[in-house]
Amino acid sequence: MADTHDIDRSLGDKSGEWFVSQGKTGRVITTFSSGRSQSLDGPGGARIDEFDPTIFIFDSYPGGIGFSELLYREHVNLLIAAKSLIEKCPCAFGCPSCVGPVLEVGKNAKEIVPKMIDLVLGK
Repeated sequence: MADTHDIDRSLGDKSGEWFVSQGKTGRVITTFSSGRSQSLDGPGGARIDEFDPTIFIFDSYPGGIGFSELLYREHVNLLIAAKSLIEKCPCAFGCPSCVGPVLEVGKNAKEIVPKMIDLVLGK
């Protein structure tokens, strides 16, 4: 009874002050200043060593329907299941069923993503 749009994700900073968004010229780091979004491009922008990358997975349904709490509680099992799905997928370089379309994630995603999952799990 769920829709794929009920859960969303974002890459941001642990502080909650920065997030990465897709702009017209590619990915940009954005910050919130006085409640408004502000790009950090150029010499005055955020330095990469100041950015602590964090993946946020959240319940995107207005008012929520309870997925966020379940995702938080089950995140280890979710990552293990994702790794298993990727490793068992018969595709060569990745596909929409495992890591996403090759043109979006790159030719090495199927090899790299399970290693990233291991790092997140502390293996």
